[in-house]
Amino acid sequence: MDAGYPRMIALANWPGVFSHSIDAACHVSNGIVYFFSGNHFIKYDIVNDKTLPGYPMKINNESWPGLSFTKYFFFLLNFIDFID
Repeated sequence: MDAGYPRMIALANWPGVFSHSIDAACHVSNGIVYFFSGNHFIKYDIVNDKTLPGYPMKINNESWPGLSFTKYFFFLLNFIDFID
């Protein structure tokens, strides 16, 4: 592992990403990372090192069909991590 890592996401210079309370991040195979905070998310382009226009967006049935429970899902993940 490189010196200075792991680093907190908020300190890692991700332009346009939430500077507080990142609940989760998910890298997908097309060079995109999704960052989640509360009931909002950001779509980040790794290749161009920037948040895509129009973000953050609210998590709802239009942006993430079937994931309106996300706030509770992240709470549960944090709880499981806490007791693990």
